[in-house]
Parts: sequence; structure tokens; C-alpha cells
Amino acid sequence: MTPSVSLYAWAVPAWSSESPVDHTWVTSYDNQVHPYNAIADVVVAGQSFWFCWGAFHPQGGTPVNPTGALGQQAGNLKLAQCVVQPNADSNTAPGARGTIYSYGVDGVCHQLANQVLYATSDGGLPPLTVSKARGYPLSSFI
Repeated sequence: MTPSVSLYAWAVPAWSSESPVDHTWVTSYDNQVHPYNAIADVVVAGQSFWFCWGAFHPQGGTPVNPTGALGQQAGNLKLAQCVVQPNADSNTAPGARGTIYSYGVDGVCHQLANQVLYATSDGGLPPLTVSKARGYPLSSFI
């Protein structure tokens, strides 16, 4: 039996604070409880942060969602780490891109976060998604 951990989905405004759409990412920790200051701190703590084609963010937060929390659900950490490499920048580490090889062509952060979150489909529940993120319907349509 594979041990499960909680996976957390987060959002911040994409590109700038005035952006009408969100950047999303996934962590193996609650960034409201443990707001690590840098990816090196996440690694030292033995946690996982999936950049999902974005930058490192200590915490989430959007104009309509002060914490930026999009959900949490138990998942298979090893599967998530296999599907998308954690703690690595998608711009420089091919393993951190999942199947979103070219940002904006193959998908965006929403789809990459959902690939990580596929690991939460254990136990007969549907996987957690970032469907609460602003811009999600548009990114899914495109």
C-alpha cells in the first residue's frame, strides 16, 4: 500500500497583480502553515513544490481568494513526483514540464498542476483540480 499525503493547489495572479487570470501550482505542504521563503527551504524540509511553469511563491493569494487555496486532497506523493518533477523550474528542467513541453502551446500552468494532482485520484475519488482558478474555463477551452 502506498502512503498518501495531502497535496495542495494554490493560485496567485498571473504575470502581474492586476491580471484577471491566475497562475497555479501544487505543494506537498500547506503554505499558510509553512510559508517557506525559498525553494531551498522546501528541499531542506523534505517537501515538494511544483512550479508549473511559474516562479516560486511562498504563499498564494488573489483578489478574490486571499489565501489562494484551491483545494487539498490526499494523494500518492510518489506518483505525483513521477508524473512531474518537483522542486525544479519548468523553464530549465524538462522533467518539471509533465506533458506541457511548450508553455502556451501544449497547455499552461492549470493543465500542468492538474497533471500533478492526478495523483489525488486514489481511493475512488475524482482527482483534485485547479478548476477554481480564475481563467480556468478559458485555459481548458483553448
